[in-house]
Amino acid sequence: MRFCLPLLEIARAQEPPQLDRILAAVGIVGPLPPSGALDIALFEALLSTTVAILGRSDIGFEIGTRVNQASYDLLSLAVRACPSIDAALHLFARYWRLVTPAFRVQYRRDTDGGHYSLHPAAGMSPQTFHAMCETFAVSVHGDLAAHLPAATRLEVDFSMPRPRHAARYRQLAPTLVRFSALALPEVRVRIPTAALDLPYFPPSKTDERPLVDALRQAEACIARADRVGDWVELLLREAEGVQPSLAQIAELLAVSPRTLSRQLAAEGRDLRALGAAIRFERACALLRASLTPIEVIAARLGYGSTAAFGLAFRRHAGCSPGAWRRTAPGRSGV
Repeated sequence: MRFCLPLLEIARAQEPPQLDRILAAVGIVGPLPPSGALDIALFEALLSTTVAILGRSDIGFEIGTRVNQASYDLLSLAVRACPSIDAALHLFARYWRLVTPAFRVQYRRDTDGGHYSLHPAAGMSPQTFHAMCETFAVSVHGDLAAHLPAATRLEVDFSMPRPRHAARYRQLAPTLVRFSALALPEVRVRIPTAALDLPYFPPSKTDERPLVDALRQAEACIARADRVGDWVELLLREAEGVQPSLAQIAELLAVSPRTLSRQLAAEGRDLRALGAAIRFERACALLRASLTPIEVIAARLGYGSTAAFGLAFRRHAGCSPGAWRRTAPGRSGV
């Protein structure tokens, strides 16, 4: 993860500064790497500790205001040679793994405009995923807004619930921001067609070929996240209103369904069993935490009907969802 330094800058900027306290709580001794590149487990520890100590929900948004196109080393140099916003977005998507292999970026252009999206490519906590979605969206918005007419209206869609600090997104006006708008875990930014052929930077005489060759060499040195099962588990836990199929999950990871099945099997995991177990866990959490109608819970979990949800739940629990809810320990009743 290359977003550690902005995170620590936020802690340092607090009054009084909280950086030393956060580093001590995580157990970090000595200097960090100059690039701020940490493995995802340590970044998660830093993020959760920072959120807890500062008592702020907007850390992902705040990181996004501090990260921009110039933050990405070699990729930043290569993108300056791109003739248009469209070409720059293609280049960023193609080589995003040089920024962090924990996420995958996709870009496509169609008659509706340009669609730029971020997906998880490794297992991580929901807190980390949601924070990085906000970081990506706010950073991309800032980069594009610097090169677009002021009245250009982008659209940002999150799969995550509306956060407590949602009012901060008014700063992105006239951009339209929607939460819980996507079924699978991702964040999407739509750019109007008229904006895609505008220059990202003034025309440059720089030959981009040597830079792209260097990007390819650097990418070849990066290994993919080693436990695909952790990533699939995150995807299943974050999915809303759908149970992702093997083909859908494989497409997000840019592998064939057969390859994904083989990778899961090598880790001793099976998608059908994993999906059923996570669905049951989510069902219990939703039944325990609220009085949400059972038919609504069934829809949120991606079941085609309440009856199908009831049958699947009974196979795990030995009773109906309603009966389980009435006797569930720790039920809030809210």
